Amino acid sequence: MRKMTLGSVACIAALLAFGASAVESAQTVTYRTVGPLAIPADIFRPVGPGPHPVVLWIHGGALVFGDRGMLPGEQRERYLRAGLAVVAIDYRLAPETKLAGILEDLEAAHAWLQRDGPSLGLDPARLAVVG
Repeated sequence: MRKMTLGSVACIAALLAFGASAVESAQTVTYRTVGPLAIPADIFRPVGPGPHPVVLWIHGGALVFGDRGMLPGEQRERYLRAGLAVVAIDYRLAPETKLAGILEDLEAAHAWLQRDGPSLGLDPARLAVVG
C-alpha cells in the first residue's frame, strides 16, 4: 500500500475544490533529492494530446515560507484551459538553506524539466517561468 504524502493530498484537495474539468492528469513527483530530503513538484496536464507547453510555477514567500500548494486554483485552471501544463515546485527555504542552495533547487527544476519533460508529456522548449 502506498502512503499518500501531504503534497499528494493537497493536489487532490485542490482538484476537488476547484474542479478538474481542464485537468487530464495530475501527479506529484520528486524532481530533486538533497541528502534525505525529496523535493517535490506537482504536474498538471491539460486535456488533449501533448507534448504541452509548460508553466513552471515558483511560489512566493520571500524565500522563507510557502510551498507549491499556494498556486491559486483559478490561476492553474486558466493555464490548463489555455492548453498549458503547469508544474508547481517546492524548494528549500531560508534561513535553513542559504540563497545559493535555493538557486540550486530552482536550477535543478529547470534541468529536470529539460531532461525528463518529454517523457512526462511536456515540451521544455516551450517553457515560461511564473512566480
